[in-house]
Amino acid sequence: MTSRSGLPSKIETEVLLSSRRRCAICYGLNRDTSVKQGQIAHLDRDRSNNKIENLAFLCLDHHDQYDSRMSQSKGLKSTEVKYYRAELEEALRCALTAPIELQTDQIAMKEWEGTFRWETADASAELQIFKSAKGEPDCYWVSGIAFWGTQNPYGPNIGDFDEEAMLSGDRLVLKNQDYKLSMVLTGSGLSAQDNSELGVFGMNVTFEGQYRRVPTGGEALPQPKMRPFESEFWPEEGMPVFEAKYGRLALRARPSFDAPVSGYLSTALGSRVPYSGFRYRTLRPGRVVVHEEYTLTGRNLGRTDYVSQANYYHEGGEVVTLQLEPSDLLEYLQYRAEGSGFIRWQGLVLDIEYLPWLGSNHPLELVVEPVTEAWIRVESKSDMRTGWILVDEDETVFEVDREF
Repeated sequence: MTSRSGLPSKIETEVLLSSRRRCAICYGLNRDTSVKQGQIAHLDRDRSNNKIENLAFLCLDHHDQYDSRMSQSKGLKSTEVKYYRAELEEALRCALTAPIELQTDQIAMKEWEGTFRWETADASAELQIFKSAKGEPDCYWVSGIAFWGTQNPYGPNIGDFDEEAMLSGDRLVLKNQDYKLSMVLTGSGLSAQDNSELGVFGMNVTFEGQYRRVPTGGEALPQPKMRPFESEFWPEEGMPVFEAKYGRLALRARPSFDAPVSGYLSTALGSRVPYSGFRYRTLRPGRVVVHEEYTLTGRNLGRTDYVSQANYYHEGGEVVTLQLEPSDLLEYLQYRAEGSGFIRWQGLVLDIEYLPWLGSNHPLELVVEPVTEAWIRVESKSDMRTGWILVDEDETVFEVDREF
């Protein structure tokens, strides 16, 4: 059976259940956990590819934004959305398996205490309000941080403070020399007015706005920890061949978007891109659930977040045996080649010769795919600069062949 979206009904239902109709991008960018009207997006933009790892539930606005090709601003990348989807699914898993706590009217009694936030496309502000340690009923402590120009390539303007505030009627008022912030509670959060036009925090930085209350405690999805992992290997056998998507490619100092640009590689469109090394990065591990008792063996590579070729071929440790029990969880890090791959178990990275969940009817089930990205190290012969380029057929270079 096929649903109205064109997806098989079973697959559509699986995506809706795993997301609980929360938009992956709303969660990834703003930690917005509200239920949305939305659609199921094909992350590679190929509507015939209905593999579950290629699908994500997105709100209507973000689905339109993702499917649009932007000529000026930086569009959303498929790896980025996969990362947000994995974050959301892990957060939902943690929330849905937590003990149920019945809510009372105590939330209303807290009134001012909590976290409040507003965001726009290029600015944001957050206030955290606590009861003052002084114990005075009308005294609170307010911690704030605000940004303006978040899309600025040179970084945003930032303002922050930690100050005492006092209740005055229905308003909470913070005063510090020439600066004043006046806040009043609303149905969904608070409204704030300040005099930041005086230039207290720098150009255009303001705490004035309509804030929403950020859910806390049992209302909020927990933020799962992220632990990246890297190796010097390319998935599957053979040496990949890459071609350039554009004539000028940015080189980064390290294989990460957090690294600065160290130079540029000029090349002809469609030309072969030479390289001298790989980095295969797992941004968020996958998750494998054990359903039955199972014995799994693998080579111990140690407590590490990085596997080099030397470590893999020459320094790898002894073979260990895991006696797995029902409900045990494994972190699936990376696929290697010919059915093998890396997992993490109780902090140890293990090289598994055959990943048992790749087949069918196994007592180990892959329930969350790892989120990965691949980088190659290249050299610019014109100025002898070296750097890293992300392999992404939408953005930079893409794989066209394998050599053996």
